Amino acid sequence: MHKDVDAIEALRSPLVIKLVQAMLGDDPVDPALLAKVGEPERLDARARTEAQLRAEDQANLGRHQAGNSRITASGATSATSTR
Repeated sequence: MHKDVDAIEALRSPLVIKLVQAMLGDDPVDPALLAKVGEPERLDARARTEAQLRAEDQANLGRHQAGNSRITASGATSATSTR
């Protein structure tokens, strides 16, 4: 039975978003920001969270939960869907 869990993608922390925005920007990335993202306690926390999510949702199907719920609620079936 599928357990409702957040998908792995939900681990985008504000710090990681800030790093990605900096990497996509025109200015050089602040080395302090890179160092902060790579702090051992941050990496350990992310690894623990990922392991827990994978144990609860091995196929990473949680990312489809909202879409699947909308389809189910609409009453659509393969016979009524449009192609």
